[in-house]
Amino acid sequence: MQNFLKYGFIVLTFFQLISCDNTLDVNDKWTDITVAFSVLDKSQDTQWVRINRAWLGTDDILIGAQSPDSIYYSQVLSVFLDEMDGSVVRKTIVLSYDDQSRQLNDGYFTTDGYHLYRTLETIDPNYSYRLRIDKGDGAAIISSETVVLNNSLNITRPSSVAKINLEPFINYGFEYTSQENSKIFQPVISLNYKEFNINNPSLVSYHKARFFLPAKESINTNGGVGIISGYTTESLLEGWKRQIPTDADVRRFVIGIDFEVRAGTEDMHTYINVNQPPTGIVTERPDFSNIEGGYGLFASSALNGRYNKELTETGLLQLVLNDISCELQFGRIFLSPSGADTCYCTGNGQCN
Repeated sequence: MQNFLKYGFIVLTFFQLISCDNTLDVNDKWTDITVAFSVLDKSQDTQWVRINRAWLGTDDILIGAQSPDSIYYSQVLSVFLDEMDGSVVRKTIVLSYDDQSRQLNDGYFTTDGYHLYRTLETIDPNYSYRLRIDKGDGAAIISSETVVLNNSLNITRPSSVAKINLEPFINYGFEYTSQENSKIFQPVISLNYKEFNINNPSLVSYHKARFFLPAKESINTNGGVGIISGYTTESLLEGWKRQIPTDADVRRFVIGIDFEVRAGTEDMHTYINVNQPPTGIVTERPDFSNIEGGYGLFASSALNGRYNKELTETGLLQLVLNDISCELQFGRIFLSPSGADTCYCTGNGQCN
């Protein structure tokens, strides 16, 4: 889960009048603003809702960031998911309070008091879902509604049977077709590999290096829109290399390549776009939230992919011998007169 907190900053412009000496309180009265984030995913066995609070007060922001009462609710809230068929509630799912399953890394904000809400109930893409949050203070119910994406996104390239080729300075395409109600897409190409230490070959570990291609968007949410995400051998190797530590004592072997696309709903697309870093002269960004009575995002995503694709011999040689990835020490297994043998990159396109 990602940390999403909404802070309000008040900009005050005032004129000092010579004839009077007025003291102006620049802060409005304290207001409890609920911040909720949830992205439903039917492929997952657990659905999560994160609920925080935003604040406005006289304390320094550094003090507020280290105060659990400023950013987390101390009381357990009542959180529900209504399965909706149009305006009819088919069933209501009560979410459980969870302060154990997810731990935050230490950082700017305190982790004391952090918790989530979750359910193990299966969600159905044939219906929409309404999130309801009751703080138990007599205030209005906080709510939002979203459709649920299914996993019908179709990957057209690479095919299910073809091996993955990598040649220098060639433009390749990762192609897929949008599904209904989807608007934004995050393609990822992952390298699955195992490694061992030459000083202790019996200790084998398994890893994944991910290369995130730029997010794409569909021209509409009707589905059936063809989308291409381009990459080159060089960009792919550079992306993987950034996630694989260099270690002269380690040797690595490829297991397979995953091509995955995560699709998001239109509200997710809007939220991501308005929260991009500002560019140009205008630095003020528009605000977006689809949480009624609060702030945040309630949306849906779905994942589809082709998994453990094999590299062609040419592709494997590029991974092993390319100047970009040479120092990562991936091995190539080949047959010799004495049987199977393995070589690793020694530089200058040599494998020994």
